[in-house]
Amino acid sequence: MFKAASRPSDIFQKQAALSGLAFCALVGGWFVLPFLVWIGLIVLYACFIESEITSKRQSILLCVLISFSLAVMIASRDVGNLWDNVDDGPAYLRAYSHYIDLISMIPVSVRYAYHADIFFSLYSYAVAMLTEHHMYFYFFFTIFLSYLFTVFLMRKLSPQAVLLAFLATVLYFKFFQFQWHLIRSMMALPIVIYGIVVAAESPKKGRLIALAGGLVHFSTFALAFPLVVIAPYLHRRFSVLQLLMFVGILLAAVASLFLLSQVLSNFSHFYVIGKILNRVQFEPAFDKTPFLLLFAVVVFLAFTQYGKMKSGLFNQLFNLSFYYVILGAVAIFLAGQELYRFIMPLFILYGPLLLQYLSQFRNVCLDRSVMFLLLVFHYLIFGYVMWLNDANFFFSLGSNTEPALYSGSQFINAFISLFSDDIQYTI
Repeated sequence: MFKAASRPSDIFQKQAALSGLAFCALVGGWFVLPFLVWIGLIVLYACFIESEITSKRQSILLCVLISFSLAVMIASRDVGNLWDNVDDGPAYLRAYSHYIDLISMIPVSVRYAYHADIFFSLYSYAVAMLTEHHMYFYFFFTIFLSYLFTVFLMRKLSPQAVLLAFLATVLYFKFFQFQWHLIRSMMALPIVIYGIVVAAESPKKGRLIALAGGLVHFSTFALAFPLVVIAPYLHRRFSVLQLLMFVGILLAAVASLFLLSQVLSNFSHFYVIGKILNRVQFEPAFDKTPFLLLFAVVVFLAFTQYGKMKSGLFNQLFNLSFYYVILGAVAIFLAGQELYRFIMPLFILYGPLLLQYLSQFRNVCLDRSVMFLLLVFHYLIFGYVMWLNDANFFFSLGSNTEPALYSGSQFINAFISLFSDDIQYTI
């Protein structure tokens, strides 16, 4: 009797067999199925098959295949001709093409890419020297690394459902568009958030990691600086009064920044000051509110269980998300047109937070069904944006196949072709 009870149940064995079979089918299907069809199957797998018994390696491998596919495609876009030339891509590629030695690295970054972030400059310089300024590989590898950093972060934020949390982020169409040209922000973001989360266990290590992210993109670190300061305490539950005090301090800091911007207006000819003044001004943009609404709803739902769930990770996710929602609400009035720059971390945080909230009900059918409906919504918009192809993916290949219909084998062939011939971007 004891032996019988110690054996895995038949249900467990069937689930494990089904999960393994589905995983193998998805890996094989990646090579032959159109990307949008394959992603649809990944959504089904993540919602209804991925579970605690599923190997994390399986989920991570699927995340890597998604990342590779998207990186190959995004890096093939027509740089310089995006949204009526509102495109940050050319600046980074111009700087990349002019890196010749370490001494001139920072001056080149400042002159051509308008930044002095030493880690990103060093990274770009290293790739330039190792590949002899290969344009396509630099663009591809930068995007691929950003996605991989996000996968690594999801292992920390959502250890029981890595793939599900990853999909909630990468299928959000705005996050997809961010990867097209905000390459520094997208690389720094998962590093900074990871550092803040790690600081609960090791304050010094976590803050150093967050600072490293700041040396990739300083603005991302600057917006997160209050969180970096209190990072070791973010796993705790704060009282309502403490949260309100925090909001008051944040509003006072924003008001001070606004007043300071008026004082500095006489020095707007300096690039950094001029850049801040252009973004910090009383210019409400309520048309941008829908981008914040989903995140605000998730935070509100999580607040109903704040303090009831005895989970340090849940508290961290809520405290981080609460901060960025309040920051976003303020930004609607002071920098509405730049709202996405203030709430960018929420695209990563909301999925794990929602999963943590749903887990309290201990109803697998409920949480998976909710996530399925959410991902279907994102999937439809993501597919529509991909099908529109505003970025003109694979323009240099002259292919008649829509990027959304590329299979994994076609992505590999496209990568080999683009790596061999490189791309002459408009810079």
